[in-house]
Amino acid sequence: MILKKTTDTAEHNIASLLILAACLAVITFAMEIFVFNSTYQSIPADERGVRQIGGNQVTLNNISENNGVYTLDGTGASFTITMDLSKVNAVEFTIVDMKDPFQITVSKLVNGTEVSLGANRVDSVTGSLVRIQDPGEGEALIVRFPEAYGLETDHQQFSFDDLRIDNELVFSVPRMMLLFGIMFCAAVLIVWRRYFSEHLDKAYLLIAAFVGIYMVFFIPPGYGFDENSHFVKSYQVSSLDFLSTNNGVLWPEGFVAMRDLAQISGYTSDNYSEFLNFIQTRSSLNEYVYADLTTTCANYFPITYIFSALGLALGRLFGISYPMIFYLGRLFNFVFVSAILYFCIREARVGKRIFFMLSLVPELMFLNSCYSVDPLTIAGTFCFFVLFFNTLFGEKEYFGTRQIVVYIISVLFFTAGKITYFPLAFLLWCVPADRFKARGKNHKGAVWLKWLLPLTGVVFAGITYAFSMQFPLVFFDIPGADSAGQISWILHNIPSFVYVIVKWTMTHSYYFFTDLGNSLGMAGNIGKGYGMLLWIFLFYMSFLDSRKENNLSSQQNTVYKIWSSVVILGIVTLILTALYISFTAVSAGEIKGVQGRYFLPLMPLFLMLFHSNKIQIGYDENKLNFIAELAMLFVNMPALLLILKQYVS
Repeated sequence: MILKKTTDTAEHNIASLLILAACLAVITFAMEIFVFNSTYQSIPADERGVRQIGGNQVTLNNISENNGVYTLDGTGASFTITMDLSKVNAVEFTIVDMKDPFQITVSKLVNGTEVSLGANRVDSVTGSLVRIQDPGEGEALIVRFPEAYGLETDHQQFSFDDLRIDNELVFSVPRMMLLFGIMFCAAVLIVWRRYFSEHLDKAYLLIAAFVGIYMVFFIPPGYGFDENSHFVKSYQVSSLDFLSTNNGVLWPEGFVAMRDLAQISGYTSDNYSEFLNFIQTRSSLNEYVYADLTTTCANYFPITYIFSALGLALGRLFGISYPMIFYLGRLFNFVFVSAILYFCIREARVGKRIFFMLSLVPELMFLNSCYSVDPLTIAGTFCFFVLFFNTLFGEKEYFGTRQIVVYIISVLFFTAGKITYFPLAFLLWCVPADRFKARGKNHKGAVWLKWLLPLTGVVFAGITYAFSMQFPLVFFDIPGADSAGQISWILHNIPSFVYVIVKWTMTHSYYFFTDLGNSLGMAGNIGKGYGMLLWIFLFYMSFLDSRKENNLSSQQNTVYKIWSSVVILGIVTLILTALYISFTAVSAGEIKGVQGRYFLPLMPLFLMLFHSNKIQIGYDENKLNFIAELAMLFVNMPALLLILKQYVS
């Protein structure tokens, strides 16, 4: 089946999509009722519903009770709930009135043998809902408290609230949406495979729309990398408060309440439903109030928050309360950054499949769905690389007025986001001089652009640096960290500092392949093995990328690869130096704070080093594109399942 642009065919395609969507909706609805609720279906009708657990079913061990207040009498404290677990869909209870957060472990007894069911975090002040879903066969549940908890007199008391069996049908809309989205995207890519294989940009829109929007709305507020701080900065920008002074800024009252409680109690939540309940109990607060909120992101240049700030400004205009205004800012950031990446993939003449796959790496999708400076930074580098590779390798690509504008905007975005990327601007120096001319005309003066334009990177870096120096370089309370002292130590001990950089690079080389692209902020990591397999696949697909566009001579190709390698090593050194100054104790022999996402912007340049015109691959390009599309859809499944498991289910 081939998509065409005729009106009749368009109407036929729309009808086909609607029929496909309706069929998949029925299938996923049935699976939600009969597959994911199979335990509920097996429970006798008279056992269904919510019922309280009687006191005679609970046995205390090293725990005493007085008028509903429980006291831990020593280490090894636990309680046992005796029941037929085969007739239980879920057990729920809330622990409240503790002094500190802690983790409990839950296990079950099966024919006298204890089987672990995992751990649940219990939070102080607000309490924590503990839900044990589908325990399976067994005769009892055992809930154990940590050995170190409850030893001090003022920390050993807590209360139970509503110990019950929940034998109701659990209809999870997020789970159904996830299953429907995966099946729908896969079906569309397969049925219309010829069209999407020829239009990777459209395939990107399909997959990114599903994965990104799901992440935007189902990742709890504040669970991205330093997301609450980025939200505060973005909100200040939406108030035209570019210097983070909070002068005249009205904040959503619900966010202020949550922020205050988090700072007092260290509140976090490992359950999305509980998080929403927490928000709702305090978000009858629909007003906007003045507050003095600080952010660790004050030194980021305001333009990096332009898209999320636009969404927040619109939300404020209509008086939208927290947390919906939070989601609105996320959505605007995701939509605009995804649009930039779409145009990058569409305009790429060289390495189109590489840009497509990198744009759908799970960590990048996660970043695009949260408040951060990384999405616009990465989008800026991708725009720059598309322009650079098109000009460098293209047969009839010239660097004219349009390219100059795109170049300047791209350099502005990635330099303002992370000043350490400014050397990318100097890649222009390895572009052959004959590319700098107007179409059909040879302007010798245009060649000077090759040498002058990279200086825009230096100018933007200087502006970004001047802005950031208005704020402290070290925002976090890191033992021994002192930016001024660290800079002084580096200048007086250059050989030792070089040794630290080289040592870290040599001992952490695995880091670039196991931790790059698989971290999801507070959701955790998908897994080191997953990261390794992902990058092996990307390397392999990069090697198979078409070589026919490379029109460089052997000497030009060598210059390009050497200069690109120098730029990559220079940027990695700058990143490590910045983290050594900001996140590491003075004169330490290691570097703290390094995260894989800092190197994502360099991946197109690194993968394109394997691009060669001396190797011809005979594979069908459309088949490779089809493999890449399905692969990147399913590559995101572990990330979506991790979000569903930790925050939704």
